[in-house]
Amino acid sequence: MHLSLRILALVASATALQAWGPGTHTYVAYQLKEVGTNKAELLYGAIAPDFNLLKSMSATDPLFLATHYLALAPWEVAGTPEERALAWGFASHNEAWGADHTAHIASLTLTDTSQGYVIQKAAVLKATLDAQLTAAGMDSYLGLITPDNCHFILEYGIDLLARRLDPYLGAKLVEAASHRSPAMGSLMARAYAPGDTEGGATLAYMEGVWRTFMVRYGHILKEPEAKALPMMADFLVDLGIQLQVLPPVPPDQRPALVQLIGLALADAITICTPDYPGEIDATIQSLRTSPLSGMEL
Repeated sequence: MHLSLRILALVASATALQAWGPGTHTYVAYQLKEVGTNKAELLYGAIAPDFNLLKSMSATDPLFLATHYLALAPWEVAGTPEERALAWGFASHNEAWGADHTAHIASLTLTDTSQGYVIQKAAVLKATLDAQLTAAGMDSYLGLITPDNCHFILEYGIDLLARRLDPYLGAKLVEAASHRSPAMGSLMARAYAPGDTEGGATLAYMEGVWRTFMVRYGHILKEPEAKALPMMADFLVDLGIQLQVLPPVPPDQRPALVQLIGLALADAITICTPDYPGEIDATIQSLRTSPLSGMEL
């Protein structure tokens, strides 16, 4: 198989599940509430629900449905101020009425409000990449540019736009992931695997792995955009391997794969630049009147 075909086949195996990226969730949570000494817990809680990706990329997986549709479960078992801050941030993320709702279910600002912002923009990214491949004489590869592939990459490209809104976003994410309370693993176990010692231990371990990825990701967002973009492309290769949507990439193929993802990230930024700030602002305003408003820390 030709090198370019192998690379595109690897990328095309990515599955759409995550909605807003970690940077955007951090930005939204920070705008919603500042909580002093528990700020790290609140911000980390907002990016924690996607640890379910380490188990499965399927939107029908029970853990995804739990973390994204039973988002108040951690709040219901939280005891300490640190746990409550973690649970508050966690609840802000969900797909039923939280931040992910506008990404996956119903945009608040696009003409078509029957689909999420990320869903619609991923379709535009696919069309853009299709046109670029056609112009480059690579028509035979068009079938490999899948909606899922474009969805996955778009989410992370958008995070570079969130960094434009808040240049200190990366530092906030690093601080949150580095200093979040160690009670997070126990909180996940009690919320989603009560009475199941083995299952709870597995959830706690997965959350710890996710935290490690988020520390690295935050450091990427601390860099100037021109440097952060190729670093993000490289990060997505490693994350894809960890999530088992990419097989281990042979060293000789990695540079080309990173370059391809970098080009797609740049396209995502161009596509979303005009209207992303408005969608995020509308999302924040919507969350101010959500169930979060009644959750006192």
